[in-house]
Amino acid sequence: MIKVFFGKDPGYTSHLAHKEWEKLLKANGNPDFEVYDGFQNPVSELLDSFQSMSIFEEKKFVFVSNAYFFMDSKTRKGSIKESAQDYAGLEDYLLNPSEDTDVFFVVPGDVAKTGSPNKSLSSPTVSLVCADIPSDNDMILYA
Repeated sequence: MIKVFFGKDPGYTSHLAHKEWEKLLKANGNPDFEVYDGFQNPVSELLDSFQSMSIFEEKKFVFVSNAYFFMDSKTRKGSIKESAQDYAGLEDYLLNPSEDTDVFFVVPGDVAKTGSPNKSLSSPTVSLVCADIPSDNDMILYA
């Protein structure tokens, strides 16, 4: 399972993703998991994690915050250079993910409609979760 959380408010998006993440972990007996930051960990490191098997568990769970590489403006963060990112490898993984690995990506903004690695976000293996804050009218419907 691959889920990509995005929205205009990065704080709310992160909050919603963490709530679903906690439910997933609880439903699976609170297994070990790995956490990465897109600003600090290169895509090649993420791919290595996604494609390696868990030593102690049947499934592997990976949470990636700040997945800026799915946004329109890919501003360089930290020491990671855009030219060094393996977006082609990420596209391949999104199209053919490991069945033994569940991945949550949290994008600190809106997802770009085009470009690499976003071409593969339309894959049936990827669930896009729009985490926009509900409007006042929406809140009335929930009451």
